[in-house]
Amino acid sequence: MGGGVALHLLNRHPSRFKKAVLMGPVGAPFEPTEGLTKGWEFYNNPSKEALEFLITKFLFNPNLLGDDIKSIASQRFQNVMKSEVRTQFEAMFCKGTKSGINAFVLSDSELNNIPHQLLITHAREDFFIPLKNSYHLLERIPYAQLHVFDHCGHWIQIEKKTAFNTLIKIFFDGQLD
Repeated sequence: MGGGVALHLLNRHPSRFKKAVLMGPVGAPFEPTEGLTKGWEFYNNPSKEALEFLITKFLFNPNLLGDDIKSIASQRFQNVMKSEVRTQFEAMFCKGTKSGINAFVLSDSELNNIPHQLLITHAREDFFIPLKNSYHLLERIPYAQLHVFDHCGHWIQIEKKTAFNTLIKIFFDGQLD
């Protein structure tokens, strides 16, 4: 969702930004994936096990976090079950997964008019957002470039931490211009 929000900000307030990085972004039309559907329907039957499943699916290699996944799920479950968190989530996604996806889509002309240098990053094995979304954006945003991480899930910043941070740094330092 962060990538979709960023695209809308770039489109609506271009003078506030010089460059931006998107990670596994929405912003392109697509059919709901199993991952997004399970995530957006989490509150239909919330449980620590359901949250643990989602956290596991954010990673291509869940063994990277090992036993920490259970403690992460337990900590996050306490937070997501707070009434104010649930209320905000349900207000944002009350119309279902497809409507939620469509709310982030920008038209081709809106994407063509984004004047910023953009680095789009995506994981090849992302369970939540299809890689084709990033290609859709790459083909329409004039100054966009794309880096695809292999053997990686949606949490690129965790699974490919060093490579991701290095890429972001050289992008913002102007070494990818």
